[in-house]
Amino acid sequence: MKRIFILFYATAVSALLFSISLFTLSFGVEICAFPLMIVFTAIFAFVVLFKLKKEPTLGFVKAIKKLCEYAPFVGIVAFVLRRAGVSETSYALDFISVVFWVLLLVFSSLSGYFLKDKRTPFAFKEDKKKKPLGRRIFFEIADWIDAFVQAAFIVSFVNIFIFQLYAIPSESMIPQFLIGDRVAVLKTAAGPSFPLSKVALPRIASYKKGDIVVFRNPHYTVGRKYEVRTFVNQLVYMLTFSTVNLAYDESGQMLADPLVKRIAGVPGEQLVMVDGVLYSRTNTEKDFSPVALDAKFAEYNLNSLDSSIKRKIHDFPISEKDFISLCEIESLRKNLDIENAKLESLRISSKFNMLCTQLGSFKPFQNGEWQNFVLIKDLAVHKLFFNISNIDNLTQRLMTQEGGAVWFSAFMTDWASKCPAGTTPVADDPYKDSMYRLNILMKLTLGKLVVHNIETYLNTGSFSSNDETRLQLTEDAQKLFKYSLFNDSRNMPVFPENKNGSPSYIEKNEYFLMGDNRFNSLDLRHSYEQILVPVSEEDIYSLSYYSRLEPQTINASRILGVTILRFYPFNRFGLIQSK
Repeated sequence: MKRIFILFYATAVSALLFSISLFTLSFGVEICAFPLMIVFTAIFAFVVLFKLKKEPTLGFVKAIKKLCEYAPFVGIVAFVLRRAGVSETSYALDFISVVFWVLLLVFSSLSGYFLKDKRTPFAFKEDKKKKPLGRRIFFEIADWIDAFVQAAFIVSFVNIFIFQLYAIPSESMIPQFLIGDRVAVLKTAAGPSFPLSKVALPRIASYKKGDIVVFRNPHYTVGRKYEVRTFVNQLVYMLTFSTVNLAYDESGQMLADPLVKRIAGVPGEQLVMVDGVLYSRTNTEKDFSPVALDAKFAEYNLNSLDSSIKRKIHDFPISEKDFISLCEIESLRKNLDIENAKLESLRISSKFNMLCTQLGSFKPFQNGEWQNFVLIKDLAVHKLFFNISNIDNLTQRLMTQEGGAVWFSAFMTDWASKCPAGTTPVADDPYKDSMYRLNILMKLTLGKLVVHNIETYLNTGSFSSNDETRLQLTEDAQKLFKYSLFNDSRNMPVFPENKNGSPSYIEKNEYFLMGDNRFNSLDLRHSYEQILVPVSEEDIYSLSYYSRLEPQTINASRILGVTILRFYPFNRFGLIQSK
């Protein structure tokens, strides 16, 4: 008997100390936390000291048992309320509150354990008197409500500390996951944090390359209001077994938070991606090597998948024909003979000058800076190669305006003067080298179209023609334009970027993640905004394209857990493949 009351007192003291840690003078929702917990503590102490100790009836024993069961649940509610308002709480205060809550959990659980029928120190005669019907109905309903509420709290605890259910919202992880797949995410190993605080359990496992993880979207601005909303959304999501999702923004669009992606880069690595192949190196390696594990999971051509999977895919970002065209462009770029490209550029420049002389329109530059004759926005691939009539307009401008011929000559040949024999000036950087070569292909195509336009004009008095040469050059330009649309999904600059000529590596506890469906995944390769950038930064006369490339890592603290099991649909039930 004495032991059980010691546990009761310890529970009451823990509840009181926890209540004090919740005290605040703020007048938001957080002010409700302290009264809620102090009232619960007072009720518990009253039943123990003034009822159970003096008159240990069956009703009071059941009451204290129920209070012990609810103590940690009420504590979590109060903990969340205290942090749901506008006033910030320090890590130290959060830690103190967590310590007192853990003590409350331990002592209340032990108290409840020793109040079980076979262990209780209290003895009562069985009451065989039949209770009135109304009372029996009331207690039956109360038992059902009690069971539901406790189940909800247990599910919440499981969601916070053990595992979380997650419904796949997009096709970024095809073929591993399809839209609507339900997966279980193990959180315990990830060191889950207490709601709305930075106090977390220790992380007991490190993440490996190939793991599929659920994590907080780093592109969203995190504030207290957003965190409260996210917590409520996740709680409702879990209680409804992933059938109700309240995570929508003000415009009604579903929030892309959390995300599910695969770990492609781990601490100590430097990465680069060229032509859809991911390469990595560490501080013990001089050269980049292909990442075999990434090649196993990366999917670029959904058209090649099994028909049973293809029937369930909503969006095919690229057709089989266009994918083959992309691969052809990459092959041309990789095998581009730099010396022959130099000669071709000189030939195009010389022919342009000769044709302008024939036209009598060659106007050498007299005033101003001819380098800015055409701005980078006017050399945008989407503008020139998507609509060839814009190249016609550019040709006319080059033919007729002062300095046009001088600019065109520099545009075609300046890059060649910077290339050593047979290589680009950035040959030691796989990404920059590939983009330099792509820029050359684009410039040669643009130059040939400009020259062909002038030849057509000399023969017909117009740029318009449908001859075989123009049609072929137009097709080449269209292919290059389409490649620019998919470039950021097939290529990524060296990351982390070199500093002072020396390699940098992904830092401790940082990870780089990508979706398996590389053409349909906005992941840690990308920003959410497109900006116009040079195809090759090493060429001052480079063409330009719209890019989202802005690779970044995410800290382990923002990873919620590792997907371990797909439990729905049942015909695809199974463990998640990560190797």
